[in-house]
Amino acid sequence: MKAIVEVAKPGSAIHAARKQLVAARKGQSPDFHLSFESARTLFSELTPARLDLLDTLRRVGPCSVYGLAKSAERNYSNVHTDVGRLEELGLVERTEAGEVSVPFEAVEILVPLAQVAAGPAQPREPNAEDPLERLKGSGKRGTRTDKVMHATRGDDWGK
Repeated sequence: MKAIVEVAKPGSAIHAARKQLVAARKGQSPDFHLSFESARTLFSELTPARLDLLDTLRRVGPCSVYGLAKSAERNYSNVHTDVGRLEELGLVERTEAGEVSVPFEAVEILVPLAQVAAGPAQPREPNAEDPLERLKGSGKRGTRTDKVMHATRGDDWGK
């Protein structure tokens, strides 16, 4: 089972619930869906530190918050706060023994991009102040922008 975290329009929870019911009727384990109203809200809740905790917890398996803090090499108090919030969001569960675990094999984060405006696209005027414009003519490669573009296409990050 995976967790699907997304930025979704109001009312899309009903569509997700229908899909889960269909999957359950077929005997499949339905995926967990968590929706946010904006990308800003999503990433304020699922910070890089919290995503790292999910990864560490999945790697080490069920453990105490203290054990997780040691494995993640982070301050116990901060890990305790982050685990509490992840538990409220449903991304972390506690066992009867008080250990925490991640019940998912994967967490997918979906952030839809804005729709293209109707009509022909207007060419962008070059701006000397724009760092990307300055790089175009310089022949430099390997910038952070290049890596993000590769990562979004699914290529290896290091290429």
